[in-house]
Amino acid sequence: MSPTGATPEKTQPQPWYNTWYKKIPVWGYVATGFFLVLIIALFIRARQKKVARLVAEEAERKRMAAEQEATQKKAAAEAASRAEEEKKKLDEQLTVKKAAAPGLKTKLSVLGNSGDQRDYGISLSDRAFIGRSTECDLAIRDDEEISKRHCELTIEGGYVMISDLNSTNGTFVNGMPVKTGHRLKSGDLVLLGRTELRITF
Repeated sequence: MSPTGATPEKTQPQPWYNTWYKKIPVWGYVATGFFLVLIIALFIRARQKKVARLVAEEAERKRMAAEQEATQKKAAAEAASRAEEEKKKLDEQLTVKKAAAPGLKTKLSVLGNSGDQRDYGISLSDRAFIGRSTECDLAIRDDEEISKRHCELTIEGGYVMISDLNSTNGTFVNGMPVKTGHRLKSGDLVLLGRTELRITF
């Protein structure tokens, strides 16, 4: 009994679920905290790697798309250049655009500066224009002294006639200047600018 004569009360033990955390030492909390921080850091790191990979993949797709577009543009430009070259070759052939038949077959032999002879044929049924322009029936583009539309050949009364079309440097037949309606004979020499043509029919 106590000095006062009262019986002391016994202390009731606390349930384990209210006291378990008191049994864990401090280093256990530290280790748990470190472990949680490590897991969070690894998760963040993995997320960053995924985002970086997605960004790199998108940049690679854009680069490949740009390269493909550049390749297509280059191919289109090359095709256009080839088409232009083919057109120039056709223009430089100096052939008539329209061959009317029946017509008088006329041959024009052009003597170039280097002495190489080039022959071009015209089926003359009405009229044919000669000049530097590609719109002419016979285009002589390598002589800058020839006007764009220099002269014309016509058939009048069964004869081949040549007329100057107010050209800058004039039209000459066998060394003589001509204006309009000059009758040509097979074998005549026609001078336009610096280019001499022998006409035969």
